[in-house]
Amino acid sequence: MSTIIETLVQIASDASIQKPKEIEQLLVSNNVDKLIATAILNKDIISLERKLDVCPDIVCIFVQPKDDEPAEQEEDEEQDKNTEKNISVINF
Repeated sequence: MSTIIETLVQIASDASIQKPKEIEQLLVSNNVDKLIATAILNKDIISLERKLDVCPDIVCIFVQPKDDEPAEQEEDEEQDKNTEKNISVINF
């Protein structure tokens, strides 16, 4: 597999290897498997990933931690309720 990666790096970094015939020559000279070479020549990323057994999916999950203390908004709401009660008592 390292030969395949090195070959892909060489294709990407060498400006003289751009035409399909040049790429094919490089693949043959590096003894790259025919199925993988075909996938590279056809620019078939899915087939190449399957042949190389690459798992490109990355999953990220965010979990919000539980707070031990009430949030400021909750505290503000409680203070507003207490203020309303105090006003009601005064105005009766």
